[in-house]
Amino acid sequence: LLLGLLFLASCSEKKATEIVGLWVVTEDPENKIEFFSDGTLAASRDGVDVKATGKYNFLEDGRLKVEMSLMGLTDVNVVTVTFEGDTLTTVERGKNPVHFTRATND
Repeated sequence: LLLGLLFLASCSEKKATEIVGLWVVTEDPENKIEFFSDGTLAASRDGVDVKATGKYNFLEDGRLKVEMSLMGLTDVNVVTVTFEGDTLTTVERGKNPVHFTRATND
């Protein structure tokens, strides 16, 4: 049991490092989200001046808890996260997966 808990903790730490950076929604490249190493995030849409901000953290079971605020409204979601190369996929219970591609600096 202890070994299993240590494994989950190390997986969460690895994911916390992997997620840092700018990600673009694969199916809708105008939508972007940036995860910062301090546990904060910012989401935006090209051509729109409004930006959602928030915070995130990985739970003990490896899922990601995201709390975002936009125009005074706060939304909290918990999603399963997987990484495959420069692709990030999130799945919220009962919803379709959302795929992100890591943005490059070109």
